[in-house]
Amino acid sequence: MDDQNRGHVDIESGESSQVTGPRPKRDNHTFQRGTSSEILPKRDWIERKKNTLMIVASLIATMSFQAGLNPPSGVWQDNSKDTGIASPSPFPQHKAGHSVLADNYKPLYIRFLVSNTVAFIASFSIVLLLISGLPLRTKGLMWILMFIMWIAIVATAFTYHTFIAAYSPRESLYQYFLGCSLLAWMVLLSLLFIIHTIRLIVKAVRKLIRVIVKAVRKLIRLIVKAVRKLRQSAAKWSMNDSS
Repeated sequence: MDDQNRGHVDIESGESSQVTGPRPKRDNHTFQRGTSSEILPKRDWIERKKNTLMIVASLIATMSFQAGLNPPSGVWQDNSKDTGIASPSPFPQHKAGHSVLADNYKPLYIRFLVSNTVAFIASFSIVLLLISGLPLRTKGLMWILMFIMWIAIVATAFTYHTFIAAYSPRESLYQYFLGCSLLAWMVLLSLLFIIHTIRLIVKAVRKLIRVIVKAVRKLIRLIVKAVRKLRQSAAKWSMNDSS
């Protein structure tokens, strides 16, 4: 009998010959769990978000660090000297290296310091979390990182507003334009936040409904099984009583 005819049943003898040829290889991609068409897009989405967050966070951290080293209006180049003249000096008391804005307009400098520090810490925290090696592989963690990124972007916008306000004349058209632009920015940010919050709530409600439906179905199956067993036991008892 030829090798090609091995494994066929011998009709006359009723015996079958065993296949000795090589077995077909099993495709791991077909039988392996977790690599279906639904899991791969989720992993691709998470990887894309991680790369985007890393680039944007690095950019914001660099900008805020540079802004901290070079505050608006610069720094004093010399120390103020007490000349003993009774006439008031055109410049306030200052020291070399201190911020000019902090001595001339302290509230604006405090606003700049707070917004720039928040932007730097938020963006640097994202970079630290992404390079820490933690298993950030769920959409929930990605949403948290995106929320921190929103905080960094808002703080960067406030820092820019502070820079322009420091260079612009007081009570001018520039200040009015800055206020309107900042208000429009806050409205847009609020709309985005509301939309994403609604999306998260809808997803959470859908997932909760699925869990409840599965639990109800499982409970119904258990009840049906219990009823069947009761019927079977009742039928056995009736047969025993009749006998």
